Amino acid sequence: MRSALLLLLLAMSAIAQVTDARRMGGPVEIKTWRFQAGDDPRWAASDFDDSSWRVIQGDKPWDQLGLTADGYLWLRTRVLIPENAGRLGLGLTLIGPHEIFANGKSIGVAGEFPPRGLLYAEAPHLYPFDAPAGHFVELAIRVWLWPALNRIGTLPGPVFIGPADVMSNAHELTMRQIIDGQIGSYVLEIVYTVLAAGLIILFLRQRKQSEYLWLSLAIIPAVLMGIVDSRTVMVTTDTRLVNYFNSMASAFSAVCLLEFVFRFLGQAMPKWLRVYQFVLALNILRSYVAWHDWISLSQANVAALLLYLPYWFATPGIVLWRYVRGNKEAGLLAIPLLLMFGIDMSNSIHWVLWRLRLRHTVTAFVPDLKLGLVTIAPDSITHFLFFLSIAALILYRFQKVRAEQAQAQAELEAARDMQEVMVPSSVASPGFHIESAYIPAQEVGGDFFQLFPEDGSVLIVIGDVSGKGLKAAMLVSLILGLLRRTVKDTRNPAKILTEVNELLAGHTDGRFATCCCALIYRDGRMAIANAGHLSPYCNGVEIQTPGNVPLGLTPAIEYEEVGFRIPAGQRVLFVSDGVVEARSKSGELYGFERTRVISVEPAAEIAHAARQFGQEDDITVVGIQPAAAFG
Repeated sequence: MRSALLLLLLAMSAIAQVTDARRMGGPVEIKTWRFQAGDDPRWAASDFDDSSWRVIQGDKPWDQLGLTADGYLWLRTRVLIPENAGRLGLGLTLIGPHEIFANGKSIGVAGEFPPRGLLYAEAPHLYPFDAPAGHFVELAIRVWLWPALNRIGTLPGPVFIGPADVMSNAHELTMRQIIDGQIGSYVLEIVYTVLAAGLIILFLRQRKQSEYLWLSLAIIPAVLMGIVDSRTVMVTTDTRLVNYFNSMASAFSAVCLLEFVFRFLGQAMPKWLRVYQFVLALNILRSYVAWHDWISLSQANVAALLLYLPYWFATPGIVLWRYVRGNKEAGLLAIPLLLMFGIDMSNSIHWVLWRLRLRHTVTAFVPDLKLGLVTIAPDSITHFLFFLSIAALILYRFQKVRAEQAQAQAELEAARDMQEVMVPSSVASPGFHIESAYIPAQEVGGDFFQLFPEDGSVLIVIGDVSGKGLKAAMLVSLILGLLRRTVKDTRNPAKILTEVNELLAGHTDGRFATCCCALIYRDGRMAIANAGHLSPYCNGVEIQTPGNVPLGLTPAIEYEEVGFRIPAGQRVLFVSDGVVEARSKSGELYGFERTRVISVEPAAEIAHAARQFGQEDDITVVGIQPAAAFG
């Protein structure tokens, strides 16, 4: 009886292909299927005659079978099973929304069919079901393929059938193997995450080195794309959303990497490349119009290739040009950049050629590297080497900048010591009421003033050195040293400026100093000479002084001297150009008229008013009132 039944089943192979799984002790692979494009719910029935359908080998890639199909298609096969098989399991990896039928009964659905028609990436599925009565099970698979992807994937195989518990264990093993195969990606994602975090920390410590931030922003999308891609091989995912995300992330990474390269090289980005950055950011629109059938996926891939060609060629080209022009760090950047872009370009070209049917295999020009269970893509290796080499280069630059900052800090400390010489801590002088205010624009300013009291008089020297920082402070120190030596021989303001200028000319490294020198007596008499500095004020009126060139520009200058008497109850006020040149947010200068009006106020109030208006330069204010002019 059993032999007759077997002969009957084998005879029915003309109606449906048969896989013998009667002795299943483990998973049995189903390789042979009958295929038909279209959609008809009757095709799920166990008694449907599919003998006219084409026979295909389901373990072969779709493009190798020479088939083209989009929309709905069905696959049917018959599997011989043992009596009283109990609960079975069907395991398969299939792209696209699909529904599985066993003897006409649905045993599982994945994805969403049209009208939404969500496209799902490949992920292992396990469908347990109770074995039907009898000696066979008729399997049918209903699939919906996105039209643009009708040449992608392996349909439906490999497909395995077996006892439910065995298939469950096999499914878990498959998932573990997938996870093991992603180890390389996991390691790279961890390394990238650590690298991006380290770059952000470096940026927070050296805010002026913005290239650290831009490189970290270029790395973060690579981390996110790796996480998404790793997830899609394990969890059913909408391919369109993945593609949208990857398009956006890769464009963002490219924009940030371009920004990093130019900031790293210290070079301004050309305007045309700035426009190209914006065009790159629109890469996501390419994916959107393709998935909405406005253009074909092949056209979208060609558009992507054309879009990225300037990025692949211009970026390393600019880096190499900077290296030729003498930037040694650019040479260290060029090699990993060329390697990474070369692989990216290779992958894109092979994909486009395949989509245009100019290549007959989806395999990339450079195959994946397999290390045991771990599979590593070539672009992962080149990207890793690129970011690793850049990280080493950034670390070197960070140490270099830190050393420069340490040196600058030491210079700043030295300049602060000089600052105490530039501005006296005590401004008292017998027989005079003196007030002063000094607000540097930076930690070390270029303004200075000194008082030299003697025999009922006080000699004041106020000036402003061009530039800021340590060099300006060193020039101030030189000027003050010359002043002290000159004042020992004469207290005549004009002679003092003439001699200091003669000694200073040719020793200022292109810098100069404006200076006003005045000798004031207790009875209100005053002699004043000026070397390009602002004239002082008295009772809200500017004291007219002969104009002349600043100190240090040219030798053999004879400075003139004029006399003035300070009225009783009045004072003479000296200011630096930091007061007059204070500038508001709207660009308006504080100006001479405001300075003249406020010159009758205390020195501290004048300095505060200029600072609040918008300080841009050092502010120095000194007021002197002789004893004979006291109220």
